[in-house]
Amino acid sequence: MNKNKIRKAAYKAITKERKGHQDFFDTFRKENKVKPEVLAEETAKIPSMGKMKDTSTLRYIFVVIMVIILILRVLGITVLAQEMGLGQGLMILALLFAVGIPVIGIVAALTQRAHLYYPVGILMAIGIMRSFTSKNVQIDESSLIALVPMVIAIILAFYIPTKLKTAHTKSVNKEMKEGKEITSLTYTFDEKQNYSDEILDSGI
Repeated sequence: MNKNKIRKAAYKAITKERKGHQDFFDTFRKENKVKPEVLAEETAKIPSMGKMKDTSTLRYIFVVIMVIILILRVLGITVLAQEMGLGQGLMILALLFAVGIPVIGIVAALTQRAHLYYPVGILMAIGIMRSFTSKNVQIDESSLIALVPMVIAIILAFYIPTKLKTAHTKSVNKEMKEGKEITSLTYTFDEKQNYSDEILDSGI
């Protein structure tokens, strides 16, 4: 089973069915043939509601930056299209490509799809590198200022997912059965870190 199918199953169970990471992991491992290490890694990446709440400030900052980048890109494409005399069809296509990455970033920040952060960060990093290496792009003060939100976005795109992950530990268990030593792996998720103080208090 590939990572994409595991991620979809984990996302459905944890975000929609409100199952705990440990509950999903144990159940899925019993019912499917999958590498436990891969299952544990993909399960840990799905944010809990507690993690989403704890990272609210960071995620909202990321959304604001994505909106700023989106606006800058729309304005940039519009001006460029007018200067180059692009037709309406080409202009719409260029706009779709320009706004696609910020939109994906906004979706990542407002939902529990943490796996979308990394592609956004990588594509933006590639965009910055192309800006400095392309002979057709002139870098001036205004261009450098426009790159600042992208740099911040790249940093957050790689940092936020680390704050959304649920920590887990792996332990090796050995026991004797019928004169044979049997080794098994146990994965334990730290479910406590999935709940903020407010969520815990509300359940009292």
